[in-house]
Amino acid sequence: MIQLTKPLGLIAVSAFTLSACVAPNLTPTPAAPNAAITPTAQTLVAQETALRAGLGGGDIVIVNTGSQLDLTFPEAIIFDGAGADLSIGIKGRLAILASNINNFPNTTVGIFGHTDSNGPASFNLQLSADRADAIYNLFVRAGVSIGRLTATGRGETDPVATNLTAEGRLKNRRIEIIIRPRGNLMGI
Repeated sequence: MIQLTKPLGLIAVSAFTLSACVAPNLTPTPAAPNAAITPTAQTLVAQETALRAGLGGGDIVIVNTGSQLDLTFPEAIIFDGAGADLSIGIKGRLAILASNINNFPNTTVGIFGHTDSNGPASFNLQLSADRADAIYNLFVRAGVSIGRLTATGRGETDPVATNLTAEGRLKNRRIEIIIRPRGNLMGI
């Protein structure tokens, strides 16, 4: 180790040492074409942000997959009892969702009703269709174009949890709303 006794010598050595270093490139490197954030992805982020601010609360799950927004509404907050009547409390939140959908007109919306496996499969399929239709009809009344909407009852065919426990059955009774940029098929 070299020890310098004069401060001026230390500055000279420091300058020499620094000149040997490569300066960092401060110019942004353009992203690869496939790594760029597309306008579609930017729009989904904007719509997701607006939904989170408008819908509030953690009882509605919102997931941005990068190609669509998946919203999951548990049965307990959306329907009064075991039928397809929307609860009073959810109607305001669904109106906010309908407004959001109208604010992002280049999307399509799939509404999917799900049940647990208790009871006859044919009953569950009809109940899930009636529930999806209830939300579809609310959206139409709120001005969402029918050309952008689909409603499908899936009954007990697409569980997200086991139907062997009360907790699992509760998770399976839900509405999923999938928002996609136009051009994507809703037949999930």
